[in-house]
Amino acid sequence: MQLTNLDNRTVSESLAHFSVAGTMLYDPSMQNAGQAATAALTILESMSIAIQFPNRAARQQPRRTPWIPSAAEWMNLRLISHKADVSPLRYPGGKRKLAVLVGQIFARAQTKPQLLVEPFAGGASVAISLLEAGFVENIALSDADELVASFWKTVFSDQAEELARMVKRTKVSISERKRIIASRPRTTLNLAFKCLFMNRTSFSGILHDNAGVVGGKKQRSEYKIGCRFNQERLAQRIRTLSALRHRVTFVECQSYEQTIAMVVAMESTQRAPETVFWYFDPPFFERADRLYRKVFKDADHITFRNWLGCIPGHFVLSYDDVKASAELYGDDPRLMRLGMQYVGGAASERPLVSELIISDLMPNGGTKISINHKTRSVLNANTTRRNRR
Repeated sequence: MQLTNLDNRTVSESLAHFSVAGTMLYDPSMQNAGQAATAALTILESMSIAIQFPNRAARQQPRRTPWIPSAAEWMNLRLISHKADVSPLRYPGGKRKLAVLVGQIFARAQTKPQLLVEPFAGGASVAISLLEAGFVENIALSDADELVASFWKTVFSDQAEELARMVKRTKVSISERKRIIASRPRTTLNLAFKCLFMNRTSFSGILHDNAGVVGGKKQRSEYKIGCRFNQERLAQRIRTLSALRHRVTFVECQSYEQTIAMVVAMESTQRAPETVFWYFDPPFFERADRLYRKVFKDADHITFRNWLGCIPGHFVLSYDDVKASAELYGDDPRLMRLGMQYVGGAASERPLVSELIISDLMPNGGTKISINHKTRSVLNANTTRRNRR
């Protein structure tokens, strides 16, 4: 499909047409996300609609007071994002340290996000950091992994207290881990507990049933199975996050396509699409099958790239910097590279890896930068100066 600008159509018309496709895309009877996405795109093609929103500068709307975060707000975001327990989940490839960068990019819009959507929630560190720091008013989370989605559904619900109690009274042992892995929970609460227990007792937080156990099967390491399972702190963190549930628009177990359709169909999106922001962190190109229970095939990565032109508002996309992702996004002028450390092992042993960042708010991309525990300003100097003008 040719993606072109809709210069002769209003945003509201574009959204209305997209919502028609979204209705089919979010049809629960369509279990196959690819089938649903194809059906939605077919509807749009039949309407001769080009999937992209027009230049927002051409729209007639009331002037907004520019949103410029204060120095205190920036400091608060940095402090929050540097806490190791921002998320109760130790997610492989977790992006906690990206929160400040994402906040800086979003601030370039000078419009405070009313809704931040994470369709690949995982550990949800970016969304949680920005929410707690007051950089966004509300968040929405989804994940195709039932365990992950169930965990966040429970945390942001009135069942959070029971989950916290389960965490505090559980026995963290090899035998208990085997029992939980073999279990097949039928309730959201029990799925949430299984997610957290496996995550906190598995190497690097991997949720595969065959993931290695912290400390090894014979527990000969100085780091035993419970070293990442601080029951008191985890229970308290769950309670703290649950207090924010009135600012969580939804948590769903579904594909990113279905999430896009849900958000597009929302009245608030159709009324003010420029206040919707997205953070996309899709499954890695490499080693994804060893890290996640839900992965992308090569064709899925291509399909996802095409969907980036279908969303309202502003977005930030992060990807592992490998040959396949460079070939897919290498010619995008918005591309920026940065170095960062992922979860896994002691901090001193974690290698610095490269990550690709793309955002519609960074039309000229940026130079390679590095993010670690000492980083204060994560945008390069030229980019920061442009943002202050």
